[in-house]
Amino acid sequence: MNSVELFRSLSAFIEPMLLHQGDRLFNAGEAADGIYLIQRGRVQLTYKNAAGSPVTERLVHGGQILGLGPLFAERPWGASAEVISTTRAGFVRKDAVLRFLDEHPEGRLAVLKLLSQDVDRCLELIRHRSPAMSKAS
Repeated sequence: MNSVELFRSLSAFIEPMLLHQGDRLFNAGEAADGIYLIQRGRVQLTYKNAAGSPVTERLVHGGQILGLGPLFAERPWGASAEVISTTRAGFVRKDAVLRFLDEHPEGRLAVLKLLSQDVDRCLELIRHRSPAMSKAS
């Protein structure tokens, strides 16, 4: 199962949402009790840096899954998600995600690949934003 097939399969469990510019999916620090499937539109993830200034982490587009990391790490959202264009999304509760993965073990590899891509993306951010750290490695 690839990420597109995972997205389609999890879509069977969504609680549909239609969001407009300025709406929030979640705020940093809130419990991550499920994932979001962004079907259409764009969502901006932002966090506050050490100085307290907002920093854009990334943009999430239609066809992407948002929240696998916090869900499986059992940690709160590390960023806030604001809708920047009309967005159709779906929320899938944690119990539905876990039940799906129990019943469809082939989906676990797709989840691992997506989580690995998130780790790679984070490493790239560190390398490009912290030149001193990349020299020390």
